[in-house]
Amino acid sequence: MTDTDLQLRLARAEEDIKELYEHSDGFRGTMSQLNITIALLEQTLKNVQAAEAKREATNQRYTWVFFGSLITAAVGFLVSGGLAI
Repeated sequence: MTDTDLQLRLARAEEDIKELYEHSDGFRGTMSQLNITIALLEQTLKNVQAAEAKREATNQRYTWVFFGSLITAAVGFLVSGGLAI
């Protein structure tokens, strides 16, 4: 190998290193955006889970009120004489 070959290889290596630095900066920006997106998705998931839990609790309350009303009506019917002929 001659000095010229070594200088050419060194120049190519320097160019490749510069390109790698440019790409790594782009990757850092992309990673930052991905981290922000993941944080927003996690927050959205927490909000959806909270809304789902609230909806489920409301549905359960309505169910208990409905069945409680049926039982109260049945007991009231039986206490007032019910099917006595």
